Amino acid sequence: MVLETSITKLFGIKKPIVAAPMGPFYTNDIAIALCEAGGMGIVSHT
Repeated sequence: MVLETSITKLFGIKKPIVAAPMGPFYTNDIAIALCEAGGMGIVSHT
């Protein structure tokens, strides 16, 4: 299912889900899984 919103159009993603980095609790695995599901995962650098 593709839900079209301004966010999905702007970033070219299938689902309007964006996960922000959460310090030491957020891993690359979470970002990868979200991207594979059609959302946008973000990885931080500290």
